[in-house]
Amino acid sequence: MVTVILLAVVKTLLNPSLETMIYVIFMITMICLAISWGKTRNKINYTFLKTIL
Repeated sequence: MVTVILLAVVKTLLNPSLETMIYVIFMITMICLAISWGKTRNKINYTFLKTIL
């Protein structure tokens, strides 16, 4: 996953086209969303478990 992003970034730097730029930005955004969603979900699960127990 990380290697794909690095390759895309290198490709963008070597040959900057709008398509690859958008692709890289999209990938980074999706990963950031996934990380933040994972953290939020863990927090929700934790409070949910605390409420039950």
